Amino acid sequence: MGDQRVPVAWQPITTITIVPGRGAAKPDDLYAFKKKPEAVGLALLKGAGALGSPRQINEAAVERTIVADARDCPHPERTVCIRVVGDSMQPVLEEGYIVAIDTKDNIPEELVGKMVAAGDAEGGVTIKWLRQSSGELMLVAQHTSQRFPPILLKREPGWRILGRVIWWIGTPQ
Repeated sequence: MGDQRVPVAWQPITTITIVPGRGAAKPDDLYAFKKKPEAVGLALLKGAGALGSPRQINEAAVERTIVADARDCPHPERTVCIRVVGDSMQPVLEEGYIVAIDTKDNIPEELVGKMVAAGDAEGGVTIKWLRQSSGELMLVAQHTSQRFPPILLKREPGWRILGRVIWWIGTPQ
């Protein structure tokens, strides 16, 4: 069947090679160019977002491009990927997993109950659940503890929601 060249929207890579996995494509089902793309290229940023305390991320530094199904990225032009470190979201997220963050989805009141990426005043990023209790918005680890206390958004200056975590990939260790 051979390799198929497919354009990718993310730069600096302009084409990628796709080798279909077993059963992924039939011989006459070549990757045709369509008006609406079936895949999107997302930037995996260098650095990592923390599952515990926030960690710095350089949005200008791209480690590589991740190809994702376009149906899983409602706003690909506003979606970035980061690698996570820490253990506050285990067993849902493990260290080394990659999360995709839709930065267009960043209105806290609309994201209650969702997993979000949040930033602190120093530019650090953390991944947590956004919860609400008695009208108070808070960032909560998978399992709260003294090690991972909730972060109350209104009481902690400089915190903001960067976007909604729309999916993640990783291999448990």
